[in-house]
Order: sequence, then C-alpha cells, then structure tokens
Amino acid sequence: MIQNSMKVFWTMLVTMLCAYFSFQVPVFAATDAKTVKWLDYSNKVFTQSEKEKKPVLLFVKADWCPHCNKMKETTLQDPSVIKLINESFIPVMIDADANRKLVVEYKVTGLPTFIVLNSKNKSIKEFSGEFSIIDFLANLMQA
Repeated sequence: MIQNSMKVFWTMLVTMLCAYFSFQVPVFAATDAKTVKWLDYSNKVFTQSEKEKKPVLLFVKADWCPHCNKMKETTLQDPSVIKLINESFIPVMIDADANRKLVVEYKVTGLPTFIVLNSKNKSIKEFSGEFSIIDFLANLMQA
C-alpha cells in the first residue's frame, strides 16, 4: 500500500514538474542547455562531485545498443532532462565496450544503465533500461 502511494506521489510530482518546465522552454534556450555536458570517467569527477556537492550520474551505454541510442535521441534531448542533469549532477558517459573494467566494477548487467554515485564512489541509485521523460525524471529525483 505504501509503495503504491509513493509511486503515485512521484508520478504526480514529475508530471507537475514536466508541465511546469514545458512552459519554460524559452528559459532553456536562453541558458544554452542544449545538450547534457557529459564528461569522461576519471577520479576527477569525484573530486568535482565533492567540490560542487553534486552526485555523479553514470550513463553506461554501447553504440550497438538500440535502447541506449533511443535514450540519447529522445529522453536525453528533452530540455527538462538536460537542465536537471546539468544543474544537479556531474554527468559521466561510459562506453561499455571500451571500458569493460568499469562495467565489471559497477556490476552492470544491462544497457543502458544509469548509476548515481556520491563523491565517495558509493552507489545511491541504479536503474536500467529505456525510459520515458517522466519516468526518467522520477528516477533522477529519487536519487
């Protein structure tokens, strides 16, 4: 019962935020937030995370993965998603094929995978798969 109530709460919250942000499109254009400012993985992202008091958001993907490509072309192009990621996270993109060691380290079992980490490299939240804008925002806001 409580799980259903929480799901309804988060769904309503994200819906309201999406509705609010949909009227704010000119603001996004003015802030030049046209894409997520993805960084490469390194220890520097955790230093930056601690300095800026923001968690790290890992996006583990592969070029051959259709769900990864769809996320990059749709959900991750949405102005409200771009704004939330750029302002609230240190975004890091990892190519699963080129970084097998990181895939094993973070126990990635499917693509795309999103992992929110604190500045000490400890997992806060993980979620995998292709998400709508609303569901993706809900996952990020729960982190």
